Amino acid sequence: MSMAVPPFPDEGELDRPADNASPGELGALLSITTTRPDAATVLLRLAGEIDEHTVVRLEEALAPRLQTALHRIVIDLSNVEFLGVTGLQLLNQSRLRADDRGIALCVVATNHAVLRALQVAELDEPLLAATLQQALQAHPGACCNAQLETSQQ
Repeated sequence: MSMAVPPFPDEGELDRPADNASPGELGALLSITTTRPDAATVLLRLAGEIDEHTVVRLEEALAPRLQTALHRIVIDLSNVEFLGVTGLQLLNQSRLRADDRGIALCVVATNHAVLRALQVAELDEPLLAATLQQALQAHPGACCNAQLETSQQ
């Protein structure tokens, strides 16, 4: 039996800095755009930096989605320039929560610094998908890289 997944009120919206944001706040901007490629999937497209100042935005976007009947959450970090320790910790915690709920949590990244951070934190193997298309096809609870290796055999 499949549960209907209600839309989230922030889907399609882009987080933007306040009109009165200082230049320092603009430098640490993290914008998040959410879409639903299908009824069982949420795609979060991030741009900017994920650090101790912006990680709360990502947590606020992820936490409610990890409590739903979604099959797949894809986080596109292709436009993220920096991924700090707090962001890595949140991704790891989210991965564990997603695994417990049978949700495929996949990350797509193209920036060398972001890819390196994921690799050093040993999060590349359980989270990283080779392409956005691969991430959007991940099976619930499945490792993205494991699917890539299987499909290439």
